[in-house]
Amino acid sequence: MGEALVIAVDPAAAAPLIGDAIAAAAGAGGHRVEMMIPYLVHVTLPIGAELPGRAGSLNRLREAAVEAMWAQGVSGRAEVVPCRTLSTLLAALEAPARIVLIGSPDRQLRRTLNRIPAGLITIPTRPRRQQARRLHRRPAAQLGPTAPAGPVRR
Repeated sequence: MGEALVIAVDPAAAAPLIGDAIAAAAGAGGHRVEMMIPYLVHVTLPIGAELPGRAGSLNRLREAAVEAMWAQGVSGRAEVVPCRTLSTLLAALEAPARIVLIGSPDRQLRRTLNRIPAGLITIPTRPRRQQARRLHRRPAAQLGPTAPAGPVRR
């Protein structure tokens, strides 16, 4: 029986997704689940700085994770962890048996995860179709009317 790590990459994750992530992390092996909700602190602020609006929304995620663990009978804990980047946070941890991400990791986080010898499960928070539509709402460049043909006055 090992330990599994759940990381909420997307702070707007819904409670059902958190329950699914905890179930995937626990798996059939009955892993102990550690839920980490990263609180990214800007480099100009002290690491213990808290912004009131962000802390409240992250605490709601933590409460949803605790309720999901209790409902599923999974042992573990959920906590909000202040950090500068997710990559430095993961580099400081011991490698768990399994890592479950809620949301889509950026390039730096994917590179860090490739160095950790653990099973990786990613649960996307938005369907791919919505992401593709969002990209095509605005054109990449807007072209104005064509220049008039003829001599240019200076």
